[in-house]
Amino acid sequence: MTFLDSIKGRYGANFSGELTALIKRFAPTASRFLEWGSGESTKVLCAIAATRRDPMVLSIDHEDSYQRGVSASLPRYPFLHFRRLDLQGPSESQDDQYPSYSSYPFLIGAEFDVALIDGRRRGECALTAAQIVTEDGVVLVHDWRRSRYRNMRALFDTLFEGEQFLVLRPWAAIRQRRSAPVKEGRKVIVIPARGERAKGELKITLPFAEAYARRIGADCAVVGDNSPLPPQRLKAAALDVAKAYDRALVIDADVLIRPGSPDVFAIVPEDALGAFPEGRFFSRDDYYSQTNELYSLDGRLPSRDYFNSGVMVFANRNLKLLEALRDEVVWGLPQFEQGFLNAKRVALGIPLFPLTADFNFMPDGEMFPQDWRYSFFLHHAGVGKKDYRYSELWQDVSGDRQTFALRKFLAADVRAGLMQQAAEQITGRHVHILDPTDFHYRTGFGRPIYDPAGAIIAYFSPHPTVDEALSAMWGPHMTLDAGLWRGRYLKASGENLIYHGAKLDVVKSQGNEVVLSRRRWPRDGIFEFRLAERSENVEFRIFRDAESAEFSCLRLERVSE
Repeated sequence: MTFLDSIKGRYGANFSGELTALIKRFAPTASRFLEWGSGESTKVLCAIAATRRDPMVLSIDHEDSYQRGVSASLPRYPFLHFRRLDLQGPSESQDDQYPSYSSYPFLIGAEFDVALIDGRRRGECALTAAQIVTEDGVVLVHDWRRSRYRNMRALFDTLFEGEQFLVLRPWAAIRQRRSAPVKEGRKVIVIPARGERAKGELKITLPFAEAYARRIGADCAVVGDNSPLPPQRLKAAALDVAKAYDRALVIDADVLIRPGSPDVFAIVPEDALGAFPEGRFFSRDDYYSQTNELYSLDGRLPSRDYFNSGVMVFANRNLKLLEALRDEVVWGLPQFEQGFLNAKRVALGIPLFPLTADFNFMPDGEMFPQDWRYSFFLHHAGVGKKDYRYSELWQDVSGDRQTFALRKFLAADVRAGLMQQAAEQITGRHVHILDPTDFHYRTGFGRPIYDPAGAIIAYFSPHPTVDEALSAMWGPHMTLDAGLWRGRYLKASGENLIYHGAKLDVVKSQGNEVVLSRRRWPRDGIFEFRLAERSENVEFRIFRDAESAEFSCLRLERVSE
């Protein structure tokens, strides 16, 4: 039973039916939906959006655990966005520009055909909704008979009073896009990248960056491949390109931009540097303390203004920050160029405009869910899994699987698979990509290793006395949706692994329930299994042969029947 199943009917048997009927009656062509208050309504809006062209559903809530329960209950629709926002927002000073629960859709410049008000701060939400719905758009209010909601009608014409929902349309005089639109100019997206890892990541992320650039009227350029600059200064390679434009978005190679994301240039004021202030969300006391000390700032950089440099929006006037990165003394802590850029922004007096977390979403699993639906710009930044099984792995240093040395395991070494998985999921494919560190191995039967090039593979060394009754590898005890699934263990070359003499199976509930019975390795390397319902603790096992074998990932895809 999903979380949504457990709360079904909480608002009456006709809740979903009435909501669906009203949208079909008053917004028959609507494709962009906003709701304040995640829940059963999210499922309804997604069901309607799935039938529309270029849809979007934005679901806002203030309760983290509750919204995570809702998100876990729904398929990963490529058009679905979740946002968890504070009801009030920060209030360090009158100049604080970070949005709140109610103001967020307006401040990101969004526009919707339907806005559903079914959460907290309903009067504030009504004010925002009145300004962001389209000309023919409607606003629906749940539990509208409560007297405290009567004053919001001053912003709207009433179209219909239903049993549970009130249907409103804002006055034309109130509806507006932005009070102070940002001046248009020449725009460019610049991606500094160098090295094999960055090139591999660009194969995944660059098509999305280029598509985003086309949609917002910007150019796109990759720089740094032949730059003599050291890694701590590589972002300065963006300078020569950026100087030819009025605005520049500088992003890391591991940033994946979701289709339909808002124009970030229209959000960031021209006088400011736009960046995500990660110090407001993650413990960065050591980072900003080091930065204050290394650059003699005397505490002028507060933790709340410590930003992540993986996504930065520049105006031409602020490119002096990149000039300084190129020319001045850089202490490579913390995090390569990030400490320097934070310190130099303060020294140069450049205002910081705080981008919301979804424009630099780093899914650590604790503060931010491991779920790309919470993002516009998904930034893996060495994270992506809540837990990792290994702190170090053996590396083949001879190239013949004969000589090995211990090497520290880095999360960045497996993020390409996570990025590829996200890239396919956000375009509507039901794909999971599991790397060798996701599995458990029986001692002496197999292990994950680094190959000479630094790629991680699952390696089953020759073993003449192997017991075929014992699983050599198992895991990762994952959750999969119902349907027909196709699996392939892939070699580093991308070819299917054909492991002659070995066997495989698929089980759940710690091996007590068989999903796919143990069988000889498929001749083409492809196996299929069916799940009648959404299932937890699914694991994949290999019963090895005496011969050696290796693979780089297990690819799972739900296929149409």
